[in-house]
Amino acid sequence: MARVIDPMHKLTCPLKPQTSCSTLRRKVAAGLLLALICPVSHLNQAHAVIQPQPQSQLPQPQQSQDQGPQQDKILLRSGVVTVHQVMNEGLANSPRLEQARSQIPVAKAAIKQATVFPNPGFMTDLQVRFTYKYGATIQFEAPWVILFRLMAARKQVEQADLELARVLWNFRGQARRAYAELIMASELAATQDDLVALTKRLHSNAQQRFENGDVPKLDVHRAKLAVIQAELDAEQAHILVERSREQLNILIGRAADLPMNLPTLLSEQSTNDASGLLPDLTREMPPRQKLVQEAYQSRYELKVAKQAASVARAQLKVARADNFPRGLVNAGLMVEDVSVEGSLRRKTPYVQAQVFFPVFDRQQGRIAKSIADINQWNKAEISQRNIIDSEVALAYRRVEMARAKIRRYLQEAIPASEQLTTSADLGYKLGHTDINAVLDVQQRNILLRTQYLQSVLEYQLALNDLEQAVGHPLL
Repeated sequence: MARVIDPMHKLTCPLKPQTSCSTLRRKVAAGLLLALICPVSHLNQAHAVIQPQPQSQLPQPQQSQDQGPQQDKILLRSGVVTVHQVMNEGLANSPRLEQARSQIPVAKAAIKQATVFPNPGFMTDLQVRFTYKYGATIQFEAPWVILFRLMAARKQVEQADLELARVLWNFRGQARRAYAELIMASELAATQDDLVALTKRLHSNAQQRFENGDVPKLDVHRAKLAVIQAELDAEQAHILVERSREQLNILIGRAADLPMNLPTLLSEQSTNDASGLLPDLTREMPPRQKLVQEAYQSRYELKVAKQAASVARAQLKVARADNFPRGLVNAGLMVEDVSVEGSLRRKTPYVQAQVFFPVFDRQQGRIAKSIADINQWNKAEISQRNIIDSEVALAYRRVEMARAKIRRYLQEAIPASEQLTTSADLGYKLGHTDINAVLDVQQRNILLRTQYLQSVLEYQLALNDLEQAVGHPLL
């Protein structure tokens, strides 16, 4: 969590009692100077803190020590939870991303291994009563081999970074899908609750008209059956809400039973849409070909393929660098018996060198594998471009279809259905229509609202697929 450090905490100016008046005056002057400097620094720091920041970079409040570890991880603000807050908390706390993050230290370990030199050894050659050799054995290799290994290891770390970014980006899409499904389940439950209220009011009107002798008892029974069916559907809808909320909480690393304050999905186009799920119908979609070109620059699959080809080329350089003569040097002290009796010895230093030439082992397998890897990743990049074209085109048309449906629902279908439902309910209360017409209108209204919610969900899923296909957020 980000912490804001108060500069006033660092700039303290205590005064100690001094026997010298001049020293005391200097201390007082220094204290006044610091008192003038501290507020200025504090204001500058505060000004830097209150600057607008992206949602993912906002500093989080520090938790108290008496809170548990689960509370320390919760980043969702109090109030309405938006889709961006859900994605941010999931990226920060989800256990599903820990395995991907652990790949970075594994890749960095290759950098340490790339700078390792061969181990030295101890050499001895004993010819009793004639010659004794004691020395060290050192292997040597071309100095540029270490440089090539280091370059290859660093490219592997860059590839691991791209792999992690791809995993995080895919997780973002999963969190967005789960959030959209939860919002739609909540709205569907609210719709079923409205149907329960309508059927209960219809049952009350039928009972009142039956008591007045205007309708037969059959209307009361049919209205009661409609209430039972509506309550059953509402119960199932609320269970679906709990299931979706539990899955979303688990996905982003929270306890499954923690509550989540969800926004209300508006039934009309408005700038007050806190859920972030309704499309902005006043803005036109960008051209499809432009999104395809952006996908070529943003998709992590292409970046990973390019980086993997770069790693393979670096490995090829390492293999070719290893295809040079290697040497072995022995250095030490040689002790010789000059006389047969061994009464006189001569000590002289010695150096021996051995060179191994690449005659049979010329790194044929490593070189061939590196060349094949380069060709494979180049072909993978071409294949991925074709996949990107297909994914962007398909998701683009799905977004267009969903936007067109939502526009018709918001501007025409939903207002007309609400007016028809109100008129049918009032007409039955006044005795102008029968109960069959009212039940049919209510069912059609609920079906229409359910189809509208389904179209919003289809839009969100299509938009999520389009963002995944392009490789960057579109909103």
